[in-house]
Amino acid sequence: MKLQFKTMNPCYLLDAKNFSGYYKCLIISLFCFFLTTVFGQNIPEKPSPMRLVNDFSQILSVNERTALEQTLIRYNDSSTTQIAIVTLPHLGTNEIAPFGVELFRKWGIGTKELNNGVLIFVCTDSTNRRANITTGYGMEGVLPDMICRRILDNHLVPNLQKGTYYQGFTETIERIQQQAKGAYKPKMFSKKQKKEVKPLTFGQKGLVFAFILFYILSISFRIMSGGRIGGGKRLKWRSSGRGRSFGGGSSGGGGASSRW
Repeated sequence: MKLQFKTMNPCYLLDAKNFSGYYKCLIISLFCFFLTTVFGQNIPEKPSPMRLVNDFSQILSVNERTALEQTLIRYNDSSTTQIAIVTLPHLGTNEIAPFGVELFRKWGIGTKELNNGVLIFVCTDSTNRRANITTGYGMEGVLPDMICRRILDNHLVPNLQKGTYYQGFTETIERIQQQAKGAYKPKMFSKKQKKEVKPLTFGQKGLVFAFILFYILSISFRIMSGGRIGGGKRLKWRSSGRGRSFGGGSSGGGGASSRW
């Protein structure tokens, strides 16, 4: 009696009718694992206590940082939308757009329920000056990539080039607020109804187990080695906290980047 082994066609996984929620979650998780592995060693730690203005490049005065922080806190309190500013002195060999997405995800800018965060990210490296706006899933409708690019080109980048950093951040915040005013409606993002999904097969369970194992190993490696920017010193900036926190928001890569 011959034993016949049936092989699975790889295209089966891409078939729409077989591409269940489990597969989607697995692919998204693997993508996040890739970002964690590639960029995880370079992402600065989430500030504690939480602050919305994180000027690691030290391009703003204390009064300017305080004024921007107060503006963003008031906007967060009145709209629930969370805007964060981050400046870094260098990115190493990383590109600013994927780096910004991973920083956004690691810090959890915005709320977990609405994903209504926005990251204004600037690298001040003299050989690699870049500016970026990254939006959370819930803000992509009111801040599409084209609008983000327009804000960069018309407001943030020109001021960065002139050295008027505070003015650049102020104008960028104002344009984001104007764009989102009256358009952002929390009720638009209601919870999705649960759908029936087929139980995982043995092979699918194996893939999930492999991902979890690799993810745990990655986390362990990061804990042992410590998170550093470009292999340099750990970036720190002391600031008074207000007992607030980031809400666990995430981003799918929406936004725009530009040189300056």
